[in-house]
Amino acid sequence: MEKKFLAIAAAGALVLAACGDDDGGGSSSDLTDDQQAAADAALETDDGGDLALDRDCVEEVASQLSDADAAAIAESGGGIAELSEEGQNLTLELFNCADFDAIANTFIAGLEESGTPFDEGCVREGLEDFDVADLAAAGQGDEPPAELITGLIDCFELGG
Repeated sequence: MEKKFLAIAAAGALVLAACGDDDGGGSSSDLTDDQQAAADAALETDDGGDLALDRDCVEEVASQLSDADAAAIAESGGGIAELSEEGQNLTLELFNCADFDAIANTFIAGLEESGTPFDEGCVREGLEDFDVADLAAAGQGDEPPAELITGLIDCFELGG
């Protein structure tokens, strides 16, 4: 049931760093060549628009990358990049640059593929309670995060 979600988490983990609140807030004119290339790689990774990444947010993320991390991402072209520990810790925050509805739609499509009956409205409402980046970080294992299961358990028709 979580394969699609885990695929999204993995894709996000490969690309960039945080889209957090900072005092500086980058703009594309403030980016180094490598930072711009890293931002472009992230946007190209979402070429199909499944995550509906916000360009301004992605560029803000890129502006926070260290020179070494930006260069590594630029050289990888959006593939797997060797990042610093800080860069690795921030990669999943890219989900904060994605449209919530796009992520929810992808998550729900994965649930539909599982064949388990569920209440879509309940799942959408339940997902709103979770930080997407935290869910992605926690969801990289074989099992979905316990807090996700607990938060959504009432949305599933488990029979009985």
